[in-house]
Amino acid sequence: MRQIPFNGKKLKPPSLRRDYWRPMALIQFPEGLGEVGRSVFHKMREFRVRHELSWENDEYLKLSKHERGIELNDQRANTVADMAAVLGGAGKGNKIWEESPVGKREGKLHSATVFWDNAQDQAFAREWPSNVVHEVGLPSRSRSVAAEETPEEVVDAAASQGPETVVA
Repeated sequence: MRQIPFNGKKLKPPSLRRDYWRPMALIQFPEGLGEVGRSVFHKMREFRVRHELSWENDEYLKLSKHERGIELNDQRANTVADMAAVLGGAGKGNKIWEESPVGKREGKLHSATVFWDNAQDQAFAREWPSNVVHEVGLPSRSRSVAAEETPEEVVDAAASQGPETVVA
């Protein structure tokens, strides 16, 4: 519940129903790249906060409080576009760039696999970098999250699976 911002009265549900919540996508990196996964997760959180706090669109101001809150809480398109940007190397300090033995960044990005719950969601991004492979359907329970778990359990499960997995 802490992940949902307060955008107005009665726009934040008192609890999340387990049957309504499911992961949108799961990003997986090769074994041993936990630092890259944490960096990507960090950049995704930074972009999400930026979308919540700085709206440069004057259309939001024309909406009623309730309509504006609904629009601000619906971040599916922004999340997918941010995912494509971060996996493409956007953001200062993004560790998805491969480093040479000397310690400098090369022009190559680490590979990533994105497992989609809904294949149509990936169309929200204008283009995807070449290092990203798309798969339809979330992996089995051993590598992903069951539908009956709460969002807090999702974060705990992702942490226990290893830092290479990012749940969006």
